[in-house]
Amino acid sequence: MLAFFRHHRGAFLTFLTVIIIISFSFWGGYTRSGGNTGAPTDHAFTLYGRDYTIGEMQRSQRLFELSRMLGMYQFGLELVMANYQHQTRDSSPVDFTFNLLVLQKQMKELGIEPSDAEAIEGLQKLQAFQKEGKFDPAQAAIVEENLGTYGFRSVDLLELVKYDIGFRKLKELITKNYTPSQVAAEKRYASMYQTIKSSTIAFSLDQFKKDAKVEEAEIKKTYEEKKEDYKTPEKRAIRYVFFEKPADLDKIEDVAARNKKTADFTEIVRQFYAQTDQPGAKIETLATTQKLKVETTELFAEDAPPAALKEIDSLVSATFDLDLTAKPISDPIQTEKGYYFAELIKAEEPKQQELADVQAKIRESLIEQKAKEAMATKVNDTREALAAALKEGKKLEDLAKEKALTLSPLPEFSPNMPPADLANAYDIAREAESTAAGAITKPIPTENGVLLVVVNAKELRKREDGDTTREGVQTSLTTNEREQIFRAWFGRQKEAANLKFEIKIG
Repeated sequence: MLAFFRHHRGAFLTFLTVIIIISFSFWGGYTRSGGNTGAPTDHAFTLYGRDYTIGEMQRSQRLFELSRMLGMYQFGLELVMANYQHQTRDSSPVDFTFNLLVLQKQMKELGIEPSDAEAIEGLQKLQAFQKEGKFDPAQAAIVEENLGTYGFRSVDLLELVKYDIGFRKLKELITKNYTPSQVAAEKRYASMYQTIKSSTIAFSLDQFKKDAKVEEAEIKKTYEEKKEDYKTPEKRAIRYVFFEKPADLDKIEDVAARNKKTADFTEIVRQFYAQTDQPGAKIETLATTQKLKVETTELFAEDAPPAALKEIDSLVSATFDLDLTAKPISDPIQTEKGYYFAELIKAEEPKQQELADVQAKIRESLIEQKAKEAMATKVNDTREALAAALKEGKKLEDLAKEKALTLSPLPEFSPNMPPADLANAYDIAREAESTAAGAITKPIPTENGVLLVVVNAKELRKREDGDTTREGVQTSLTTNEREQIFRAWFGRQKEAANLKFEIKIG
């Protein structure tokens, strides 16, 4: 009966272990120094006048990962997006922690108190406790049994579901009385489903580059003014080892054997991680006892890694976060196939480049700059001239010939259904939607230059599904505007909480 959950139990335990490793990799664990590291009792942030420790923040971050594991994706994402301010390299958005505290306070102040019965009902609907679409007590029991190992109890699961319920009730309380008018919904429907007839006029940057002239004096002047910007990139060299995940775990039919293999792998990674924290630790020495292959790189820049690392972005990025003195060995670097550990063995600081080294680069930069300026002037002048002439009743085709412009008719489209198989289709549809018939859109940047779209005509045609579509627009508009209202309200509550938090943004 429990075959399904037993099949996934090893993955669940491994996932929670990874949560711990990931959270340590951001804060640096308890004993590492440098960056955003410190002991669990060290200060992390202040909210509502209360100081919170790194340990408390780590626990909150693990709670976010736990919510995802339990299938509470909507709760975690929506709570983060209620007021998203801090982008970091951490796998658990720090705004989840701050917003959860704001949510707790607002629930208390507004009397939102989900009952245990509501929470239990919610728990039973969670993906992690389902089997064949129904709640499975055996699965729930096994999950609860293992929570304590990772700092959680069954009451924490209940509390997490109460936050989910409370969050939804809070959103309803704040926004339930708002409904956009029928006029607004009809305008939105007409805007989205109108048929647009249009033509484009393209401007190629390469054409303007051909006419751009750069003098040697300009190159020298630019070099002198921006000399500090012309340096070689910082370079790093590392040694690294790789722990490959056990292959074909899902093919091992014996549950105990599969779980043991997963646990053994996790323990090997954990032990190696602990050893890297010892004074004077060297990857080459540690790898010998594990019989791991040690790879060594030459010096490389972050944007030009060696071939072996080109597809391992996380390892390259971690390399340039290391410090020869304070933090020479990385935390576990997770990839789909396993974990890497990197040790910084050499660092080359940026060096000043001479004019001769960067002359060609400066020339190309100045050519592009002048070409863009000339193109912008041409585009704006053309747009203004065409707009004025069209208002006078002149024909677009005649104007295009007169000004030597290439006019490219587009197939009919609606903002809801942009032109098919066309680059910048969504940009074209968005700008055309907000541009009146007989007018010209704002310049639309493209990969090779700029595009102007002349909106020739707009027509709202009758649709067989018109009534149903209108209802959908009304519902969508209501949902979107209520979400914006709630985020604005929540942002004000968070601002009032007087958050004090300093972090290096990755």
